[in-house]
Amino acid sequence: MNILRTLLGFFLALVVLSDGSGEAMAEKPRMVVLTDVSTWETDDHESLIRLMAHADLFEIEGLVMTTGYSISTLNKSPEKDFINIIRGVVDAYEKDLPNLMKRSGQTGHAHDDGVQKVGYWPSADYLRDRIVIGSPNRGIKFIGDDNNSAGSELLINLADEEDDRPLFVGIWGGGNTLAQAIHKVKKDRSPTDYKKFLNKLRVYAITDQDRSYKGEGHEISSHGWIYEQTGSDLEFIWDEAAWKQHNGIGKSNWDQYAQHIQGHGNLGSQYPKYKYGVEGDTPAFLFLMPNGLNDPDDPTQSSWGGNFVHKDGGLWREAKSCAANFKQTYPAAFNNFAARMDWAKDGKGNRNPVLSLNGDISLDVLTKTAEPGSKVTLNASATTDPDGDELRFKWWVQGDAGDYSGKVELSGSDTHEVTVEVPAAAAGRSFHVICEVTDNGTHNLSSYRRVIFQATGETVAGVASAQKQTAMTDAAAKNQSMAEWLRVYIPSNYAGTEVVAHGGGAWFQAKLAEPELVASWADWKEEVLTLKDVEAHSLTEGESLFVSETSKTKWAEHANVTFYEGVGYYIDGYEASTMSSWDVAKTTMIQFTGDSDGFVAAMAKAKQESPSASMPKEVSFRQWLFEFLPTQYPDAQMVDHTHWLQAKIGNGVTANWTEWTEEDSTFKAMEAHNLVAGKSMFVEQKGAKNKEWAEHPAVTYYEGAGYYISGYDPTTMSDWDGKALSVIQFDGESKDLARTIGMGWARRQSFAGWLYHYLPAKFPNARMTDHGKWKQAHITDGDVASWEEWTVEGVTLKYIEDHSLAQGKSFFIEKATKTPWADHAAVTYYPGVGYYCTGYDSATMSDWNVEGLTLIQFDGDSKEIVEAIVKGWK
Repeated sequence: MNILRTLLGFFLALVVLSDGSGEAMAEKPRMVVLTDVSTWETDDHESLIRLMAHADLFEIEGLVMTTGYSISTLNKSPEKDFINIIRGVVDAYEKDLPNLMKRSGQTGHAHDDGVQKVGYWPSADYLRDRIVIGSPNRGIKFIGDDNNSAGSELLINLADEEDDRPLFVGIWGGGNTLAQAIHKVKKDRSPTDYKKFLNKLRVYAITDQDRSYKGEGHEISSHGWIYEQTGSDLEFIWDEAAWKQHNGIGKSNWDQYAQHIQGHGNLGSQYPKYKYGVEGDTPAFLFLMPNGLNDPDDPTQSSWGGNFVHKDGGLWREAKSCAANFKQTYPAAFNNFAARMDWAKDGKGNRNPVLSLNGDISLDVLTKTAEPGSKVTLNASATTDPDGDELRFKWWVQGDAGDYSGKVELSGSDTHEVTVEVPAAAAGRSFHVICEVTDNGTHNLSSYRRVIFQATGETVAGVASAQKQTAMTDAAAKNQSMAEWLRVYIPSNYAGTEVVAHGGGAWFQAKLAEPELVASWADWKEEVLTLKDVEAHSLTEGESLFVSETSKTKWAEHANVTFYEGVGYYIDGYEASTMSSWDVAKTTMIQFTGDSDGFVAAMAKAKQESPSASMPKEVSFRQWLFEFLPTQYPDAQMVDHTHWLQAKIGNGVTANWTEWTEEDSTFKAMEAHNLVAGKSMFVEQKGAKNKEWAEHPAVTYYEGAGYYISGYDPTTMSDWDGKALSVIQFDGESKDLARTIGMGWARRQSFAGWLYHYLPAKFPNARMTDHGKWKQAHITDGDVASWEEWTVEGVTLKYIEDHSLAQGKSFFIEKATKTPWADHAAVTYYPGVGYYCTGYDSATMSDWNVEGLTLIQFDGDSKEIVEAIVKGWK
């Protein structure tokens, strides 16, 4: 249901509603709050006060006291008495209510028991009747028949009401009460009625607080259980961006709260100073704010409470633009609060403009159908201000809403009339334009309207997504993309074949006569892209394609796939049921019509031998680990929580990790995120070796990979800084898992570094010596391997011969691609790994160039060692 389609009145400040005689206004969005308000965490208290100052915008149907980060049970004092904080806020609201009602001219409370309209201030008694206790204990383990509460029953009863509006549940604390309601309905009702119940709910969770903020992982929380149990039947927004922004910006601007909020009316007199952050839970209802900016039933639309992207099932997580969009609108949201606190204090203040868009003064999200290449005018000249304030206009485009994110030109974006130029490339796609009008009254209040443009016609033909294309730059050969390489390769190898550029160089096509084949390709620039997304642009079932993803993944195991080392994957028949989720972001993709087998084999061979062969796509440690662990532990359960990742390996072993980007990323700061004394960790290495860390007695250092900490010691490690590093926290016995991770990442970063950790794992009695630039392993008394990564420019075996390489000595060169070296009688080539030579022959080998390669020299019997190395590396 489109919520804003029902919001047909003025913005809150404009409503005039008298008891029994008000005009028909828009219905409020329904909401329930689950809060772990306490005296030791003041942000919930702050958010409750802000909610009361906006009580005429929401039909508040429940204020439920729950457990949360710092409240494990409601069965003891003082926790069970914190419900009185909620009652105290309502008491303050009651005292300020006469002044607040002046804002809309309301007298009396005749509509408490009916469907409330926007602008209606409910009575304090109405709110008091809806203050209840939720499920008494925190965590997933308590969900069951003994966990029912007045709060869980309230949720069930509200969802069952004959009301077409959805019920929004804001989880400010833990979600155990909601989980209990879901458990009971699933147990007691038919699958059809269970689905109906879930479809009525919308959830906005402020992080995951159904656990202790210190020392407990997400696995004990009910939040994951909720969206795993409910699948696509329940919309579950999990925010990890907006609340952090609100906390931090509020702290940085606390003087504004002290000046404009504290002491303003009875509500302001009890507004507490922050302890950890300011109003961290407020985004849960800012998301619902009926101000014309967004439709809450489309989480991709930016709101005062953030914007989100769909993950699996019903789960939504913060979009990459969420934090930036939140910062952009934060001042307007604060000003709205400050102006309302003026009304609470004095019974007078500023009110929001009445935005009229092409004569429409509702809050609807409007839709415009337009021809590609046309110009459309939007006019807001009839906009008024109830206080006679001057108005300024701002029109802008939300680039990640809709499915066209290319540039949209706006003429007159700072006037009351804007001209929107619909891009030709937007054919068949949509984009969003927002009108923002702000007055010059006290606190500068804003109102909004959103217009969705739907461009007519078919989407731009070809492989590439038209809205994200930019002209390709001429790259140096060694940095050349595969798309550019193909433009040279095809005409050079298939005489008479012309490569045609489409969309200003966005995508390319070649029609070959022999074999009879059409190849279409492009560089995909998207940060997030799956083959499912490509289906919307031209990819069909059974179609052959090639993806230039050079790192080997589980794709290679698919029956329809051939992996070409260092080049990519040939898919001889797209199969949506098994491939649609494959990540193809930032790759070159070729789609074929005709017989492509021979062409691909020849192309891959040429690319492998080309000096401009593309290097593997840069992958962060964070993402690499998520893809690597299932290859080592096939039964591992992998969970992507967006901001953090998790692997449940088995036997009680779990790894949780993320890349730390917080301003304070010391281990001390991480203690607030489950890091406790004695916990084992792994910290990624970036840059040079940290000698202090590596030499700590609790640390095992994996060269080029990172630091395994067998037990966190706050007294010696709390000031260690993990900024911009991926940090893994382990549960269970982690030593073997850490070694697998350390060796795996060292392998990716450096063959030489990997080898130093692999050999003692394979040969437990090996004595390892790190000589700095070169390394050595005494496998047995007579078998020794010595190796170095050669970085001297233009270095050949002749150069190394002058230093240490003797005639007849066996050696191994790490080099994945096949070269003429493989044809030498003394050489065995191991595809994808390198070349083993049983004896150096200066006359035929001295000119071999080994710049950037690792060379191992052997003393003693080397064959068994080489075979072990090859097997381990592969």
